[in-house]
Amino acid sequence: MLFRSPDALGLDAGDLVGSSAMGHFAVSHDAAAVAAAAAAMGLRATAVGHRDLAMAREQFVAVAAALRTREIPYVLTNLACGPAARSVCDAVIDSADAPLVLDTPQGRVAFLAVLGPTTLRNVAHDRAVGITLEPVAEAIARGVAAARAAGARWV
Repeated sequence: MLFRSPDALGLDAGDLVGSSAMGHFAVSHDAAAVAAAAAAMGLRATAVGHRDLAMAREQFVAVAAALRTREIPYVLTNLACGPAARSVCDAVIDSADAPLVLDTPQGRVAFLAVLGPTTLRNVAHDRAVGITLEPVAEAIARGVAAARAAGARWV
């Protein structure tokens, strides 16, 4: 386990699988094994990074579902989806969901993750259809307020 201390909070800051050819290969062949590796590392949540968002939708949804079975949420706080991208938002904690709040020995911690709206310029059109990213400042303000209302001590 990467995060050995019981007081450690294992969080991934994004691009867990989308940043390399090896990651894409692993997800397309055995998303459950990728999620098992994340669980073995002690991850409690992972942010959706810009390269994760650029993955083929079926791969993105598969890895998000596999992570969910290991109780490792995939988070993108400022993501919103239209009907064409509903599967993407259904797979993650997005702008329509309450923020992720984790219980730790030191208190409740909220985990927010955002990508700048211009990120979508670097995502293939067929992978960006139906996806919008809310402005970062608005998403953080909304997320922090909701997290505090949910009892988060830290955000």
